[in-house]
Amino acid sequence: MAHDFARKVVCVIGRVVVLPEYRRQGIGTMVEKACEEWAEDLGYSKVIVESRENKVEFYEQMLYEVRGEAVEGDTFRCIRMEKDL
Repeated sequence: MAHDFARKVVCVIGRVVVLPEYRRQGIGTMVEKACEEWAEDLGYSKVIVESRENKVEFYEQMLYEVRGEAVEGDTFRCIRMEKDL
């Protein structure tokens, strides 16, 4: 089994927000997928997001998994979610 020790491990994607008037058009999904592809191209093997509580389902649909309890952020409660690339 070959190992790629130069491979980076974790990329954190943060503060992705779609304005209300542009929601439900697939923009958030496109942006998140583009970020994931870019992270993978750069050699990362895992992506972390800190989701608002009301957006957990969105990330779960993109195969992210909840990791831990909600914590108080600066302006809202966040839930750490992770996805292997």
